[in-house]
Amino acid sequence: MTTIEYWPWRYRATATGRTFRTAFRLTAEQASAYRDAERIDGSLALREVDEHRVDTTPAVFRAAGRG
Repeated sequence: MTTIEYWPWRYRATATGRTFRTAFRLTAEQASAYRDAERIDGSLALREVDEHRVDTTPAVFRAAGRG
């Protein structure tokens, strides 16, 4: 089992300058999509993931318009 850190993140919209908070907890890698994202302290969630799990995402979530 691997432990992964998930955090809610705060980021600033470049167009408006407003500060937003992510709706879901994200890993640091996922939050890198937001420019200058900052972790919100005191809100860490640790999740254990099985290293040998099988990724079924493509089979479960098919592309729109297919089957």
